[in-house]
Amino acid sequence: MTDGWDEPTSYGYDYGSGAVRVFARNSGMFYLSATHESNEMMKRLARRMESEGTWDQTAYNEEQFYPAHGTHATVGVTSRVMNYLCNLNSKTFFRFVREDKDLLHGYRPLSLHVNYHPEKPQRMVDLHAWYHGGESKLEDKAGIYKWNGGEGSRLATECKAAVRPGPPQATKPLIQQVLLAQKAEWGGIKWIEFGADGTLNTPWGKGKWGDASSHKRPNTLYAEFIGVMHLLSFTGSTYESTRCSDGEHVRGSLAKPGQS
Repeated sequence: MTDGWDEPTSYGYDYGSGAVRVFARNSGMFYLSATHESNEMMKRLARRMESEGTWDQTAYNEEQFYPAHGTHATVGVTSRVMNYLCNLNSKTFFRFVREDKDLLHGYRPLSLHVNYHPEKPQRMVDLHAWYHGGESKLEDKAGIYKWNGGEGSRLATECKAAVRPGPPQATKPLIQQVLLAQKAEWGGIKWIEFGADGTLNTPWGKGKWGDASSHKRPNTLYAEFIGVMHLLSFTGSTYESTRCSDGEHVRGSLAKPGQS
């Protein structure tokens, strides 16, 4: 499998001044024929992994590309790069295939390796749901759309932009409503407590809160604690919290007067 995302990056292109450039072949997805040459390559890679501080993919590519020189002999393998749209890497999918409806709905890839993104398990779950769980019929509501083309989720980017630094503005009706209640239950757990200075006390630790309302998300607050950001969208005295890291939802409501 290639780390490239189009024909030039996958199969090589003129880099100028007599140089040819090609993106790495990925050591997470490959097939070996049972030949003497491939056996020699695997034995050499095993020795290098035991004795060198190199990355396995670096060594994997070096043994295919580096020519014989000095006392260094090549292992003699020949290689063929798999079609970059049939055996996808995650950059090809999330940057290009996902954004092209003809590609997205036109075929099903043979394999898809989540190699470009750190949220591997979470993206794998959403990709499986897209291709095998019927989510392809949901279009933009499907899980594959919550991720950025690069690192992180689109929601996390939205959350970061929504945060307004400083104490909550008590002149806004939603802020007034929250400060009047002073506290709220969170998924049935009591209580999270809102301070007028923007401090937040929760059963899991201290945090901060404030206004995060926007045209897309009116009547919304942010709440951050134990290093995780949440967006709380209010309807009356009830809210739905969306965890920015993975989109998980929790429902809650503001305390009624006299509740303890």
